[in-house]
Amino acid sequence: MKGLNDAQARELAHNGKVIVHIDGGLHATEVAPAQHTIQLAYNFWSPRKIRDHRILDNVILELWFSINPDGQNMWSTG
Repeated sequence: MKGLNDAQARELAHNGKVIVHIDGGLHATEVAPAQHTIQLAYNFWSPRKIRDHRILDNVILELWFSINPDGQNMWSTG
C-alpha cells in the first residue's frame, strides 16, 4: 500500500484480515453457481455452523450471488 513504511506493512500483514471474494453466476445459462453462493451464505451464517463463524471472524468475505450483468434470465429472439 502506498505510503506505508516497512514496519507498518509488516504490522498490517501480521494483524490484518484476508479478503476472500467469491462470486457466482457469470452467464445467464449458469444458474447453479448463483444458487450455490446463496446456500454457501446460509451455511456460513447458520447458528449450527460455529466453525464457520470462526472463519468469518478472521476474514473479510465478499460473497456475490451473481455478478452477471444480464441477470439469471435466459431469453431468445426467434
